[in-house]
Amino acid sequence: DIAFLLTINDLLTSTGKAGVILPLGTLFKDSTSKIRENLLTNDLVEGIVMLPSNMFQTTSIPVCFWILNKNKQEQDRNKVFMVNGFEEYIKVGKFNEFQKERCLHNYLNRIEEEGLSGYVSIQDIEENDWNLSVQRYVFKDEPEEIIDIVELNKDIINLNNDIITKS
Repeated sequence: DIAFLLTINDLLTSTGKAGVILPLGTLFKDSTSKIRENLLTNDLVEGIVMLPSNMFQTTSIPVCFWILNKNKQEQDRNKVFMVNGFEEYIKVGKFNEFQKERCLHNYLNRIEEEGLSGYVSIQDIEENDWNLSVQRYVFKDEPEEIIDIVELNKDIINLNNDIITKS
């Protein structure tokens, strides 16, 4: 898979740009981390879009869309714009239909939206051993539920008492 990506990169001119759909594993497999490191340190990866599974008739695996660019705009240098489109679909029969409008809009306009899209610095990716797993960087912070331990203990005691009296 990565060899295919490297071949496409080699075929690009000095100002070339390409989009390639590959299996999700290309983002994080240990065996390809050195290749990802090379692509990233040479600032060739403009973006990564994570797509939902069950989109194609030939495979049900989740895939990702790599955007390579040998002539990145200033705003994109030394970082990668990531979009987590994994949950942006509707079920149509056995397949998932990617709802691309919001993801495409955010990518093209570089809109950072919690849980959907944002920039990730090459330095942050390096600190994560060149792992490009989008969900590692673009996720929605769910507020933590505050649990009143004292109240919870009272409820447990009451439930235990109810069980004992009904037995």
